[in-house]
Amino acid sequence: MMLAHRVSVPWDEAPRNAPRDPPITTFDRNVFDPATITLLDEAFQRAWEDLQRVQHPVTREALARCLTDLLKIEREPARLATKAVIQIIVHPANQNDGSQKSPAGAGASGSDRMGASR
Repeated sequence: MMLAHRVSVPWDEAPRNAPRDPPITTFDRNVFDPATITLLDEAFQRAWEDLQRVQHPVTREALARCLTDLLKIEREPARLATKAVIQIIVHPANQNDGSQKSPAGAGASGSDRMGASR
């Protein structure tokens, strides 16, 4: 059966023996549904305003990466924004190289940071 014919025939009217496309089973993990995009947009605006208010030098890209990483553990925009601001201020080294550590315990331990400053 030609592709043009397969497209024009409704699914339930296609011949039983007609080849069918396999169902899509994988999704790109970097594609978000509209509700998630709305949530990220609100969280981004809140976090960006807070970071600008304290004159933090974070980039928009770093904030976006942080928010998408934290999205795995938080879905409420205000809390997501707050966690992102804390993550960026407390662990600034994670924002510089683009390789974001996991949000729950990212970065060096307190003793490592203290040792590095001596």
